[in-house]
Amino acid sequence: MFGVSWFRRLLGLRSSSPLDHQEKQPRVRSSQTWRQRVKGRLVVAGVIFGAWAIGIEARLVFLQVVDHERLVSRAELQHRRSIPVAPKRGEILDRQGRVLAYSVDGDAIVAAPVQIDDNDVVDVTAKLGEVLDCSEKRRVELQSTLSAPRQFAYVERQASPDLVRRVADLDLPGISFVLENRRYYPNRELAAHVLGYVGVDNQGLGGIESTYDKEIKGQPGRILFQIDAQQRDFSRFEQPPTVGATLELTIDTHLQHIAERELARTVREHQADAGTVVMLDPATGEVLALANWPTFNPNRFSEYKAPARRNRAIQDIYEPGSTFKLVTAAAALQEGVVSRDERFDVSAGVIQFGSRRIHDTSA
Repeated sequence: MFGVSWFRRLLGLRSSSPLDHQEKQPRVRSSQTWRQRVKGRLVVAGVIFGAWAIGIEARLVFLQVVDHERLVSRAELQHRRSIPVAPKRGEILDRQGRVLAYSVDGDAIVAAPVQIDDNDVVDVTAKLGEVLDCSEKRRVELQSTLSAPRQFAYVERQASPDLVRRVADLDLPGISFVLENRRYYPNRELAAHVLGYVGVDNQGLGGIESTYDKEIKGQPGRILFQIDAQQRDFSRFEQPPTVGATLELTIDTHLQHIAERELARTVREHQADAGTVVMLDPATGEVLALANWPTFNPNRFSEYKAPARRNRAIQDIYEPGSTFKLVTAAAALQEGVVSRDERFDVSAGVIQFGSRRIHDTSA
């Protein structure tokens, strides 16, 4: 029923008839065209995959070499939180060891904004604002601080114990407390211009506090927190700060008190604008007392204007005037021209040098 030709077609065999020889040439040309097309496509695909591989390698090199430090820092910020701890400033003493300035422990209210959910920022701000008795402007600034993607921010520096307790009772997310120090001057105005004052960042801003700030303030410490994926602290490591050096001045508290008391009395008696007293040890040149009027309380230095905080004894410029009499008197004594008990009557207010008359002046 089925012929041989059918069987040959089933097996894929073809007879070598003259017609088949005639069709062979076109098929060979078609096969060559197909190979060239495939080869071209493979070349294009190879170029694409090569460029892709080069791009991947370049990106890896950029991430692992060029941008390595930034990515490491970013990764650390995501699972670590570091809070600075201010050191305690060293004490300042007078020549007898009496304390003129020291630091007292206190607390600062701080925030970790990354631990506060965006939906809770408004509520946390409102509760803090009520306890802190903030103005509307301060509330806006506080909300902006709590919304920022930061690990640490101050909310209230040098907070009172009562304020710390009231904020702690709120038990707000992302709000905590860190230890900080506040400078205290037990004698208030006594030697204020000599001692100077300290800002909220534990930095000396005037007087001895500023001149010897590097030695007095000590070295800061840090508190390092480990944070989990929910931004919760699960580990804490503390590097304690180093206390600053203690300074002993040549000032004598008793003499300083007398100098300030008499200066204030004299200024009021003569209705003067200002006055200065400097008491030195003539044998060593040590400053035993240095007083200025007007004065200020360094515990509340921000409440006073700059003229009251200025140390007139070392900051103001004076004409020599009567201060040069010391040089003249010392030279006269050294040459034996006058004696220590000799007196000079200047009540007339005028002195005659030949034809010249020099008059004393008065304000």
